[in-house]
Amino acid sequence: IERMKKFILVFLLITCGMGLAQSFELNKQDTINIIDAEGRKQGKWIISNKMKPSPLPDYPLEAKVEEGKFVDNKKAGPWKEYYPNGQLKNKIIFENNRPNGYAVMYHENGKIAEEGVWKNNRWVGTYKLYHENGQVAQEFNFNASGKREGPQKYYYENGQLMIEGDWKEGKESGIIKEYYENGDL
Repeated sequence: IERMKKFILVFLLITCGMGLAQSFELNKQDTINIIDAEGRKQGKWIISNKMKPSPLPDYPLEAKVEEGKFVDNKKAGPWKEYYPNGQLKNKIIFENNRPNGYAVMYHENGKIAEEGVWKNNRWVGTYKLYHENGQVAQEFNFNASGKREGPQKYYYENGQLMIEGDWKEGKESGIIKEYYENGDL
């Protein structure tokens, strides 16, 4: 019986210790808006309108304006920005406090407004702009210097092709075709 009591006591101590460790780890992960000893923002941040140096006029003071992660006072990884109604406005990948990676912007109705890769303060690669109804409005390709390159297309709101052609170094190159909304050339 003495051995059984010791076993139960040890078991309870280990279980309690694990519970405290898990609780500490969860609290550590849930911590937001931390400023370290050097005064730098670290970890996950949720920024409300009242936290902005100049609150945005169309937002309630308590409204979430943006959220993401800071590393040594610099934005890092995905950052989200919100409309006053709480709807997602954009999601942009940051590296060293600068947009660098996939970016997607949304219309206030929740549909995608534009998407592509942002690098060195310019769009690069495939880029799409959308009408508010969700139909593609423009499909562009950008070269590494941010100039339109290759096939480019514009569309009507009904999804019908409006203009198509090729671009080189940001300028029209070759034949550009324009279409009526019914599809006729």
